[in-house]
Amino acid sequence: MGRPPKPTNLLELTGSFRKNPSRRRQRAGEPKHTGPIGEPPAAFLIQEPAVGYQDAAKHLEIWQECVAMWGNWLEYADRHALKRYCKLQLKVERGYASETEKRLCHTICVELGGTGGGRVRLGKTGIPSQPPGPELLDRRSQFLAIKKYG
Repeated sequence: MGRPPKPTNLLELTGSFRKNPSRRRQRAGEPKHTGPIGEPPAAFLIQEPAVGYQDAAKHLEIWQECVAMWGNWLEYADRHALKRYCKLQLKVERGYASETEKRLCHTICVELGGTGGGRVRLGKTGIPSQPPGPELLDRRSQFLAIKKYG
């Protein structure tokens, strides 16, 4: 397997396009940056008690957690995949996802850069947008205490 190509932004900074203008023409069809991922979908922001209110709240929680972990590289074009991931992840957490849905959930997670291998393919360092807050560390210590003595 050959070496992956240099990112277009790096080629622009190093002046490679001035030296060899045909390289720019070869990369004309590359996808462009679509902007930040933005706010959660409206379906996740239901504020009144209705059918699916608790699901919407949980979907919103999963969305916010993913954006906190992967927000450095998620773009607006990733919204649909992240929305689907949130819905599948809720099914997986509740234990009623089929094996196909579990595999699809994992595949989307990898494609969005949610695993080490996925981040390598995206060329990302894996540094989260924010360090874990004290509430996350506290939940971890609570879990370890239950696991150890429970």
